[in-house]
Amino acid sequence: MRGKRGELLRAVAALAAAAGEINVEFRLGHDRLSVIFDPADLRRLPAGVTLQQDDDARLAAKGHKPRGRPRGEGWKPPPFRWADVRRPVHPEWGQAITALPGRCLGIDLNPGLIGLIVVKNRGDLRSLPATHVIDHRLVSLDLPRGASPELVTEALAKVAGLAVGLCEVHGVGLVAMEEGLGKLRSGGRSRSLNHKLNSWDRNRLKAMLEHRLGLREASLVTVWAGYSTTIGNVTFALPEACAATAEIGQRGLAELDWRAHPRGAPERLPAQGRGGEGSPAIPML
Repeated sequence: MRGKRGELLRAVAALAAAAGEINVEFRLGHDRLSVIFDPADLRRLPAGVTLQQDDDARLAAKGHKPRGRPRGEGWKPPPFRWADVRRPVHPEWGQAITALPGRCLGIDLNPGLIGLIVVKNRGDLRSLPATHVIDHRLVSLDLPRGASPELVTEALAKVAGLAVGLCEVHGVGLVAMEEGLGKLRSGGRSRSLNHKLNSWDRNRLKAMLEHRLGLREASLVTVWAGYSTTIGNVTFALPEACAATAEIGQRGLAELDWRAHPRGAPERLPAQGRGGEGSPAIPML
């Protein structure tokens, strides 16, 4: 097998054969072979460091204990299996994005447009007035009615590539995307766009972003997007789509701060969030 698929399969096979260094699941059908693995297991490691040692170091940096049973005093690390052979690396694995604190890329999906905006906050991450815009882009989805899945995938891949490029340029390690349940829909005057919107959904773009950001050691969070257009237009002097995107970026920072430092019972907007499963998980202060 040639190309990227062949490189991935050979890399996964080599790592799986090394005494089970990674976990791999596969299913063989009549005409298709499905292989499931974690792309992060094929990341580029420091010289002389095993995957387990690197995972333990990452957990320790976050204040977590290493996984598995406690090791005794006489425990010795297993010999490094890739001392003389280059460890296989994911062909798309790039250099980790140097993330600067207090920065987030927000993404907002609209009928025919996708907004991307980089925001920063050097103070209280939950404070909207302390959030400032660094860069913003508007991507027009010039998709014909009834566009083919290939054409839709190509358009969304360009958006995902632009998002990763903005993260790399501005030092952003966190991307916030509005939550969505299934396909985008429109009503009223935008009813004519339903056929275009129904040809693609949030989940496809989310999967692309998770894959590409994971290969650059960046993360993606989804946030509740209720009232983002109203709040964004009141706060930021930007076009409507970009203003809503800036509000989503600020909510991404608030979500990050809320997960790291939960304090008290935050005030929330009196509306349903997260697909009708109660109030939104992001404090609106």
